[in-house]
Amino acid sequence: MSASAPVLVVEDLTVRHGGEKHALAGVSLSLRAGEVLCVVGASGAGKSTLALALLGALPPSAVCSGRICMGSRAFDADDRQSLEGLRGRGIGMVWQDPLATLHPLRTIRAQLGEVLLATRSPLAMKARLDTALLDVGLDPPAVFLRRYPHQLSGGQRQRTGVALALAAAPAVLVADEATSALDASLRLEVATLLRDRCRAAGAGLIFIAHDLSLVASMADRVLVLEQGRVVEVGHASEVLGAPCSEAARRLLAARPRTSSSRSHAAVALRENDAVREPVATTTAVRVRNLVARPGGRRMRAALDGVDFDLYRARVLGVVGASGSGKSTLARVLAGLIAPESGAVGHADKAGQSAVQLVFQDPAASFDPRMRLRESLAEPARLARRDTSVPQDLLQRVQLDVALLDRYPHELSGGQLQRFAIARALQCAPQVLVCDEAVSALDTIVQGEILNLLREIAERERVAVVFIGHDLAAVASISDYLLVLHEGRVVDRGTVAVVLERPLHPATQAMVASTRTLENAMDVLIRE
Repeated sequence: MSASAPVLVVEDLTVRHGGEKHALAGVSLSLRAGEVLCVVGASGAGKSTLALALLGALPPSAVCSGRICMGSRAFDADDRQSLEGLRGRGIGMVWQDPLATLHPLRTIRAQLGEVLLATRSPLAMKARLDTALLDVGLDPPAVFLRRYPHQLSGGQRQRTGVALALAAAPAVLVADEATSALDASLRLEVATLLRDRCRAAGAGLIFIAHDLSLVASMADRVLVLEQGRVVEVGHASEVLGAPCSEAARRLLAARPRTSSSRSHAAVALRENDAVREPVATTTAVRVRNLVARPGGRRMRAALDGVDFDLYRARVLGVVGASGSGKSTLARVLAGLIAPESGAVGHADKAGQSAVQLVFQDPAASFDPRMRLRESLAEPARLARRDTSVPQDLLQRVQLDVALLDRYPHELSGGQLQRFAIARALQCAPQVLVCDEAVSALDTIVQGEILNLLREIAERERVAVVFIGHDLAAVASISDYLLVLHEGRVVDRGTVAVVLERPLHPATQAMVASTRTLENAMDVLIRE
């Protein structure tokens, strides 16, 4: 095969689930060796369906047509058995959540060895183990080979996923939202790793993402999907710099930026930069010298001496790398984890009952067997209150009352997250804790949910704690920021001050990585 010949060609790929409308309708694309093709689109556009169709991993009920060609070999899209045979050496896959795809009871050595042994002799497999981890930046390999997935950080787990996908030397690698659960520094590191390793191996990379700044930093070409159809494809500078399709223009307009973040006038900053504390009058919660050690006294403290205040009608953004203590803080505030020491003081006697959580994955936070009307009534039932859904509740989160009688799987991710917010509001909370509540959503839906949360904070005078790893998204909604690093608060203040004058190296790295991604997009637009 010549250097310029495509390693993958997809012709007129169509996928329909049961009697529903097309998930994919006549999708065609080509991919060359060493090329990075980024696939973008709103939720429900068909991005993940495309990835599953290439792997022959669609559910049996899916009806497929079209052709998938790799080199000189061509397969019908509905030939699942042949497409399954391509997995590994033909097409490799890096999934969004490595913790869900890595085997929890097997060491990294066992899992990586199994993949290598499928294409190599036992002797060659042993020789390749160390190199496979070194290639993805896991050093020293002997340490990581002994570990189990739960003993790795989020970035380390995703690097392990990349090593497993590349171990069989595939001609094509598909990464489906492989960096969306990582903070800005790790997103850039893992995306660059994927691009560089694929180019070094001569493999084509299909990179599915909703982070357009990240796409701009690594894409050779960009393909835009809308409602299962290709509406635009071309060089990254053309699609992102001067988009022709309305779908691409909407995605670009919705992306959050640190330069457009809020710094609410009512939350001022003292002159002393060493303090950098926001000043406000109406306090909802005071947290003092909080120490939490969920793993037991022998483990490092997940939170170590954390202090801050929450204010009514204000949004506190909490950012930090994986393992910094963000989710532990959310659980302590909600009363799900008892702190080892310190105090969480509420302004009134309602205490923890006035704190409600909104989780990252809306689909996982609802019982799939219950209609949404029942799910909304459940918190009131547990509190022995009126279980009827208030007439204005759905209006407050901009949802149609007709959706109440549907099941969770019948709604989009954005609709489900609005229901999750409605369920939290059902209990009239004083504090709303949102733990990575938009990281699984595309930029358009993300922006809608961020605006909704901002409106709720101001209209209902709720204190909102918005936890995330995407600094631009967190900054866009927040009045003031708290930066966690290894369980400690290392930076705090209004959004503008933390972004322009970061004190700690962890904050500086986070701001620099975010601005690097934003600048990559700005360069394409200027071109």
